[in-house]
Formats: sequence, structure tokens, C-alpha cells
Amino acid sequence: MFNVFLIILEKLLTAFLVILPQKFALYLGARFGGSFLFLVKFTRYHNYMTNNVKITFGKKFNERERCQIVKSSIEKMCKSLVEVFRFPILNKENLRKKVQFVGIEHLDTALAQNRGVILVTAHFGNWELLGVSLSLTGHSLATVIQVQSNPVANNFLNHRRESKGIKVISRYVDLRVLVKLLKQNYVFGMLVDQHGESKKVFGTFFGHKVSLPEGPAVLSVLVGSPIIPVFIIRNPDDTHCIIIEPPLNLESLKEQDRDKKIAIISQMVSDVLEKYISLYPDHWNWMYNRWDKLKSEK
Repeated sequence: MFNVFLIILEKLLTAFLVILPQKFALYLGARFGGSFLFLVKFTRYHNYMTNNVKITFGKKFNERERCQIVKSSIEKMCKSLVEVFRFPILNKENLRKKVQFVGIEHLDTALAQNRGVILVTAHFGNWELLGVSLSLTGHSLATVIQVQSNPVANNFLNHRRESKGIKVISRYVDLRVLVKLLKQNYVFGMLVDQHGESKKVFGTFFGHKVSLPEGPAVLSVLVGSPIIPVFIIRNPDDTHCIIIEPPLNLESLKEQDRDKKIAIISQMVSDVLEKYISLYPDHWNWMYNRWDKLKSEK
């Protein structure tokens, strides 16, 4: 019964948000984020998020600044959710008014090698809009997704992605499927800011020893696909800038054995994530505790 309610709510919210002017719809999203933060301000959950900022940056920010980072992050995520609800009215023509690409030549040059491209990013900015923007501009995009615990939320997100041409793949799919897509010259998007579940590759992230996701490195070593970091930045006027970095320089790793290559590449990816999170701390999702599994490994 609860899921039926969620389905109806999703339909109503979509109908409501798509008819509103974008500026007002995003304003409502930000206010919802502010209201959410007010409700949890005096709970453990608020401390949980601000503590994540503290663990990540140490003494770089004081308590007031940490709270402001969390507040801005929540508001931006709620704006991003509004934009996802408004995907039905997003197309190639009006995308140009909302999204600017910087470094698109890096992606196009890499695709010319016909080995596919592995894009790495984080739960950073509106990562859903990032994927949709690449798909709408004519890139064959596939993305690995984590199945949501609620089937309504899962279906909602996957429908939004697939309706814009993105091929959605479960994270538990056979590796051969991913290799085949790269050999078909797909752009393959991966969110790599969470804990590496295999616990085979360890490195550092903001000075902490962590288990790193090895997926991008494994695929790159197998297929020879370039790895390109990409991030989406929200501008003050709520337009977006998608920054596509040059491919990671892997030339010096040719003489390394497979395991060493994977470890070095995984650390290179972690370093790029750290760079962008440091530059735009309010763009990262602080609700996910990147550090909670460290205790069990010490």
C-alpha cells in the first residue's frame, strides 16, 4: 500500500514540477532542503553529516563552516532532485541553455581510439544530469547502478535514465557484458566515491587509509580503455558546467604487473575525486559516510 502511495506521489510531483517555471521549482527544492535540515538539526543525523566534513577536512573548517557546507549540500541535492523530476521536459535543444561543457574534446578524442571510455565521477553535483547531458548530446552512454532498496524509487530513477537514452546496468552484471560494451565504443559511467567492497585495493583518501573501488582500473587494464574524470558544477544561476578532464596518463604503467597497475590507477582516481571535493565541498553528498567502514578494518 505504501508503494502505491509513493507511485501516486511521484506522478503528482512530476506533473506539478514540470509546469512550474524552472526558477520557482528550484526555489521550492532549496526550501525543502532547508526545511529538512531544520528538522534534523538537533538530531544525531545532523552531527553525523557535519562529523563527516570534519573527518574529511580536519581543522580546515570550523563548526559554523562545516554546518554551512552541509546546509548548502542538502539544498543543492534537493535542487538536483527537482531537476530529475523535470527530466521529461529536458531535450537536446533546451539542454544548451542549462549545461555548458568544458573539455568535451578530451572525450571525443578518446572515443576516436574505438576502445570505449570509462568516465569516473562521484555523488557530486547533479550526477544524474551529468549522465543525461552526455546521452542527449549523442554519446552512447551506459552506467552501472546500485539497486535502490525501495522498488518505486528504483523504477523512478531508471525510467528517467532510460528515457534519455542511457543504458542501465546492474553493478552485479557479468564483467564480460561491460567489456563488450567498451569494445562497442560505449562511454561507461561509474560513481567511484564509495567504499571498495572487494577490499582488494587499498589507498588513501583525504589522508585516510581506505578500500578503493577497483572497477575502473580493472576494466581499463582489460580493454585498454582510457579513464576520464568528469564532474558537474552548479553555477550560482543554477546552470551547470560539466568539466571533462584529460584522460589519466597511464603510459608510465606499461611495465607494471596487473595488480600494481590496478592499485596505482585506483589511487589516481581517488586523488582526482579528492581534488574536486576540496574545491567544491558543498557539491558532495555528505549523507553517505565514506569513513564508517574504516573502524572495522583497523
